[in-house]
Amino acid sequence: MKNIVSYLKAGLLSGCLLLSSGCELDIPNPNAASDIEVLNSREGIIALSVGVRQFYSTSGLEAALLYPGVTGREMKGVATFTNVLELEAGGSDLPTFNGNVLGLWSRMQRVMVMSEQILENAPNIPT
Repeated sequence: MKNIVSYLKAGLLSGCLLLSSGCELDIPNPNAASDIEVLNSREGIIALSVGVRQFYSTSGLEAALLYPGVTGREMKGVATFTNVLELEAGGSDLPTFNGNVLGLWSRMQRVMVMSEQILENAPNIPT
């Protein structure tokens, strides 16, 4: 009985130590520009527009072409990914929480937000 109590005390003490000694992993990058610095400078707007083009050409177009193509059976999905197999099934078999469908919308929303930021702040930049 003493062994059980001592093991419980040791387990409780180690659990408390683990919970109280956690470290913060959200370390700010001192070299990264803030949103205000990017959107209020000529170089920042140019860099953001290059970033939008790069993001759209690599991530946005991939989602916009591959996922509807798999659903319409114009392309063949890789059989090892469950999300792509669900897209191939389509119809009522496609769950609303499919990661590829959500990824398609979230990528396009990200492109739209970055583009709107450029359009809103570009006229305010001195030449």
